[in-house]
Amino acid sequence: MEQIERAIPRIIERLTTNSILARFNQRLASERKKRQQTEQEHRDQQAQQRQLSNANSRLQAQRWASLKSQHQGRER
Repeated sequence: MEQIERAIPRIIERLTTNSILARFNQRLASERKKRQQTEQEHRDQQAQQRQLSNANSRLQAQRWASLKSQHQGRER
C-alpha cells in the first residue's frame, strides 16, 4: 500500500505529461494539415496561372495570325 501511495505522484505526473504531449501533437498535426492545404492551394493556383498564361499565348498567336492573314489579303 505504501508503494502505491509513493507511486501516485509519479503516475499523476506521467499522465499530465502524456496529456500535454497529446494536445501538443494534436496541435502539430492540425498545423501540418493546414500548411499542407495551403501549399496545395498554392500549387493549384500556380497550375491555373500557367494554364491561363498558355491560353493567353495561344489567343495572341491566333490574333496575330489572323491580322497577318488579313493584311496579306489586302496586299493582293
